[in-house]
Amino acid sequence: MVNAVAQDPALFDTTWYIHKITIDNVDTFPPPDTEPIPYEETQFFISPGLMGTGYCDLFTADIVYSAVENTFDSPGFTELGGSCNNIDNLNFTSLYYYFLSVDNSMNIETFEYEITVSGSSKALLLTNRLGDSVLYGDEVLGIGDNELPVVLIYPNPTTEFLHLVIGLEASITLTMYDIGGSVVRTLSEVKSNTPIDVSTLDAGIYFAKIINEHGQEQVVRFIKK
Repeated sequence: MVNAVAQDPALFDTTWYIHKITIDNVDTFPPPDTEPIPYEETQFFISPGLMGTGYCDLFTADIVYSAVENTFDSPGFTELGGSCNNIDNLNFTSLYYYFLSVDNSMNIETFEYEITVSGSSKALLLTNRLGDSVLYGDEVLGIGDNELPVVLIYPNPTTEFLHLVIGLEASITLTMYDIGGSVVRTLSEVKSNTPIDVSTLDAGIYFAKIINEHGQEQVVRFIKK
């Protein structure tokens, strides 16, 4: 039985676009724009439970949403075909299917998701049981855009460690502020998915200012329990 109330409404209200695939801690980004991508949109539907996604090829799956957690189960994805000519786009599609099929497993798989909102931008992080992940945004990823790519921070709330998913950035400078605006920590050369120990911080609300090498910045809120 689908319990849509238990799910984040943004999952269904947003059209998502792949920003990064991470397999075995190796990040792979969509190839440069060389041809039209027929199935770059990802959408989730409540009733019936369905996920439609893809890149060069279209993938669909019947899914069952958890009644209590931000997770869903899938018995497997069906590949419905598509069209691309560029080998890099075809390889990226194969890597995406590898993530969705969880190493070609025939089992019912559980995927966890987390949605982060920063200003007017949204990010979705989807993780499979192997710990591999796909980062989506609510806009097509533009190479060379003037804005800092959406930063996803997880888990949020946290008790010990934070992880940042920082899109195309090689590394960033991170400054943490408490609710009163005082600096509690500054870190440089922070890379994507590097564990950040916040266990010594007092419980409360904090803000993380992320600045890239071009001076572009973004502020993300997190909660320390």
